[in-house]
Amino acid sequence: TPTSADPGKTAPCPPDARRPTLTRVRPTASLPPAVLHDVVALARARLGEGISVTDLADHAHYSPFHFTRLFTASVGIAPGLFLGALRLDAAKRLLLAGNDAVIDVASAVGFDSLSSFSRRFRQCVGVPPASLRRVADRVADRPPRPFALADRRRDTVRIHAHVPAAAGPAACASVWEI
Repeated sequence: TPTSADPGKTAPCPPDARRPTLTRVRPTASLPPAVLHDVVALARARLGEGISVTDLADHAHYSPFHFTRLFTASVGIAPGLFLGALRLDAAKRLLLAGNDAVIDVASAVGFDSLSSFSRRFRQCVGVPPASLRRVADRVADRPPRPFALADRRRDTVRIHAHVPAAAGPAACASVWEI
């Protein structure tokens, strides 16, 4: 509003005037189920091609930013993390089911670098890719044994696993819930 002293100037805000606080509103919108299904199917089908969040957003006809918000609201994790989880899941399955070299597995699931694949795999799974095979072989060769928790103040926990006879000692890795 113009001041009476100078009709061309506006009066400054009074010092005690409060500006409205902006609050972050969580998105309530989510991807339509059919679009979400198509996007997940595309991600699974083109996993080895190095598909990106931008590719998924283009397929869904959204901008990458808006797609990321909608996908996160629908699934609960960001699409980049989802793609990473799909890649590592596929890598675990390939490592356990076959004898391909680790570099071939890394390439098959969309990693360009063996070192980045190995580092990411170890971070998420807890063991390096080649060690996963050795651990799986050791577990498959022996029946499960009772174990004690590292914290001796707690009671011992015993686990008795019942494996179906059809699984056999050299069962396919697809019976594992990975």
